[in-house]
Amino acid sequence: RRKADASIDMSLSATFENNKGRLPWPVASGVVTKRYGNNPHPTQPKVVTFNNGIDIATEQGANALCVFDGQVSTIFNTGSTNVVMVRHGLYFTLYANLDKVYVKAGDKVRTGEKIGLVHTGATDNVTILHFEVWNDKNNTNPEGWLR
Repeated sequence: RRKADASIDMSLSATFENNKGRLPWPVASGVVTKRYGNNPHPTQPKVVTFNNGIDIATEQGANALCVFDGQVSTIFNTGSTNVVMVRHGLYFTLYANLDKVYVKAGDKVRTGEKIGLVHTGATDNVTILHFEVWNDKNNTNPEGWLR
């Protein structure tokens, strides 16, 4: 399991694509509980699901943090939680499973800025941020971007 390092390194390159492996984590602390790509279904042994990003377990009350300077492009509700997408030139980062959103579409956001409050499940008391990185319309493994 990989642990989060959300410390901000101000020596990041000015362009998103030049920061592979150097970006801070989207939460202050946590561990990856579901990796990018194919994952076995938790209760159906013959079923495999594809994860477009990574799921990070963090502490209750945690905030999602912007991993790089950008502009909020979209905010939408999934029915029970919210999703924020931030544009970084040709790249997007996606922060999902948010109870509260602190930004609005069009806002310029900075590395380390609070984007929203990560949802904690009412029945399982687990706090999980779902995080994705997209290059235009192609998703990529977010773990390769984070330090």
